[in-house]
Amino acid sequence: MDVDDSVLDTLIAREELSEVEGRIAAQRVAQGEFVLAGGLVVEAAPNGLRAMSIPVDESRAVAGELVVGDRVDVLTVVDGEATYAVKTAEVLAVDRPSKGALGGGIEEFSVTVALDDSEALAVVAGIDSGAIVLARSTGASAPGVSGAGP
Repeated sequence: MDVDDSVLDTLIAREELSEVEGRIAAQRVAQGEFVLAGGLVVEAAPNGLRAMSIPVDESRAVAGELVVGDRVDVLTVVDGEATYAVKTAEVLAVDRPSKGALGGGIEEFSVTVALDDSEALAVVAGIDSGAIVLARSTGASAPGVSGAGP
């Protein structure tokens, strides 16, 4: 098959197949249709979960000392009572405030975690209420259980 070089550059070569293994098509691919390299994306979060960024003040997120791979509990206040919105969510990314040379830069702090659909809704409610806290739970026992966890 003859293909223009500009089109050929967008296709996945046989020797590149291992590099795209596990990626997901960003849009529907019809039978017989070419799969373009730019049309494949990595999954949002492991195990079919969603990735969600939580904007939170550093003082309510272990002083901003969270790292990728940590586990966190997301606590919210509903009707004046503290509750767990999520328990042991995996931290996927941490966006720390940065200061540029002239003092500018990113001022917001956010933590991206892996959530299922109902957990995402509970976190949105907490964000909306303005009362949200992240507790580092890496290695901790499950809430209500004494002793160290796995």
